[in-house]
Amino acid sequence: MKSIKRHNGLTEQKSVFDTEKLRGCLGTMEPVAGRIVGAVANSDTEYRKEQLFFLDPEGMTAALKAFVLHTGAEGALIILREENGKEALLEAAEKAGLPLAVETGEMVLRTDHREDLHVPADELYRAAELLAGETPGVVLAVEDGALMEADPEESVDSILRDSGLWEAGSPKAVLTDHTFFTVEEILKMQAKDLPGRSGVLRILKNTDCMVDRAAKELLILRGKSCGRCTFCREGLVQLSGRIGQIQDAIAKGSETDLMSEIASAMRVSYHCTLGEDAPMPVLSLLEKFGDEVTAHIRRKECPAGVCKAYLNYYIDPAKCAGSGACETVCPAGAIERKTGYTAVVDAFSCTRCGKCLEACPEGAVRFISGKVPRNAGTPVRLKKVSAEVSATAGADGEAAAAQEETAKRERSGKRKRAFAKPVKK
Repeated sequence: MKSIKRHNGLTEQKSVFDTEKLRGCLGTMEPVAGRIVGAVANSDTEYRKEQLFFLDPEGMTAALKAFVLHTGAEGALIILREENGKEALLEAAEKAGLPLAVETGEMVLRTDHREDLHVPADELYRAAELLAGETPGVVLAVEDGALMEADPEESVDSILRDSGLWEAGSPKAVLTDHTFFTVEEILKMQAKDLPGRSGVLRILKNTDCMVDRAAKELLILRGKSCGRCTFCREGLVQLSGRIGQIQDAIAKGSETDLMSEIASAMRVSYHCTLGEDAPMPVLSLLEKFGDEVTAHIRRKECPAGVCKAYLNYYIDPAKCAGSGACETVCPAGAIERKTGYTAVVDAFSCTRCGKCLEACPEGAVRFISGKVPRNAGTPVRLKKVSAEVSATAGADGEAAAAQEETAKRERSGKRKRAFAKPVKK
C-alpha cells in the first residue's frame, strides 16, 4: 500500500499529450460532443474518492485535458459535493490551458448530461499515472483510514490485516459497494477483484446483524437516488419495506422469494451505476447469508442480537439486588418489583428501549434473542435487603409496599380481562 501521489508539472510536458501517447494510455474512444465530466460514480455513497481531486489537482486536471484532446470534447466539468479545493483545480486548469468548470452536486444525472462523458475520479487518477509513465494501482481505503493505492495483485486479506482492524474482532463479512462478501471469499480475492466504485472496505463482525446492515444500505441508496428511474425508485422502496418487515418480526417465508425477484429485475433495468448497485445489498444478503435471514423469519430470532423485535429482556435473579434503578427509568412501567424481592420484566409491556440495561448497577438486566430463562419470570426473595430499603421499613415502608402490590394486581387484572375468552350465554 502506498500513499496517493501528486503529479505536479505533468501538464507542462508537451510529450504527454502526443496523439500516440494518448491512444496508448486511453485506448480507442468515441468522439464526445459535450464535455468530460469528472466525478465519483453515482453508486458511490462514501465519496472518499472525491479526495483525489484535492490530493492531486494537477494530475487530475492533466487527465481531464487528455480525455478532452482524445475525444474532441469542448471542455471539462468537475462535480463535487462541496466546493472545498475548487480554487486549486481552477488554477491547475488555467495552467494547463483547459476550459474547466466546477459545480456542486450529488450525482451526474444522465438527463442533464446527454452529450457528456462521465469519467469516474479513480479512472482520471489512473490516467494521470499512465501519462506520467507509472504503473497504476487500486485506490481504496479500509474503514475510515486514509485513501491509499494498492498493488492490483495484492491479496485483500493482507490489505485488511495491515490495517490492524481485521483481527480486532471476529470478522463475519466485508461490505464494499453495497455488496456483502464472506470471509471465505475475501481470502481468495486480490485488490483487482474488488468492485472498486467506492473503494471503501467496511469490516462486519459477528456482533453485526446482516439484515440490519442491508436495511441501512438500502436507506443510504434511497437517500441518494434521483428517483427518475422507476425500477430504481420503486424497487428500493419495496425492498426497504420488506426487509423492514423482517426486522420487525412480521415477515413470512415467501417474502424472500419476492425480494429476490424484485432485486433481480432491478439488476437488469438500470440507467446508471446507482441503479445497478441498488439491489446488491439484498441479493448478496440472500445469497451469502440466507441462514441468518431464515433465523429471523422462521426461528424468530436475531443471531447477532441487534433487531429489537426479537429481543426479550429479563432480570437475572442471581444478580438482582433490588435497587429499583431499572423500575425508575422504565418509561413503559414494564418492570414489576416488590420490596425485598428481585424485579421481573413484564414482556407484554416491555418496549425494548434498553434503558433498564444501562441503569442497573449490578448488571442484572439482560436480553436474549429467544425465550428467557424460566427462573427469570418469578420474583425471588432477596437474602439481604439493601440498607436503603431497610431504612424505609415501618409504617411508611409497609404502606408503600401495599400500594405497590395493589398497582401490580390492577395491571395484571387489566391484561387478563383484555385477553379473557367471551362468556358463553
